[in-house]
Amino acid sequence: MSREALRKCLHRKGLSWPRPTYTLVKGDRDRQKNVEKQIDFIKNLIDPDSVLLRLDETHIRSYHVLRSTWSEVSS
Repeated sequence: MSREALRKCLHRKGLSWPRPTYTLVKGDRDRQKNVEKQIDFIKNLIDPDSVLLRLDETHIRSYHVLRSTWSEVSS
């Protein structure tokens, strides 16, 4: 089967070959305020001369390479 025949077959099945893009999602203000309250609470518990370190689990590069792939056409 040729590439063109396969492409036509996939189109008949309702699939497309889109090029994806990044979408940035807005942060949740309520969750952010909750984290800030928790940090303030912890700061009040520790000695003023102590240093508070916080670890974030996100990766430095969380954007992966985007590639086109066959997927269902969304209505």
